[in-house]
Amino acid sequence: MAALALRPDRTKIISDELNFPSDLYIMHGAIHQMGADMPAYRHHRRGTPTPTCFTMAMDEDTALVSLSHVVFKSGFLYDARGDHKAGA
Repeated sequence: MAALALRPDRTKIISDELNFPSDLYIMHGAIHQMGADMPAYRHHRRGTPTPTCFTMAMDEDTALVSLSHVVFKSGFLYDARGDHKAGA
């Protein structure tokens, strides 16, 4: 809620459809609290998500990117340090 309230001009939340269901429910509730004109955006990707797919989905309308470090449904571990940028 704080991230959304901080930048009310931004209208996009990015998450993974593989995210923990209660996290997605909370994001939808936050959107509802902030007003019906703030649509949720969930990046839809089957299989293993990559950091690049989320980077590409981000733009000037992005208010929040919310991911679990370990993907609930697959056990995939996101690169939280960002080593993918350095080619490691």
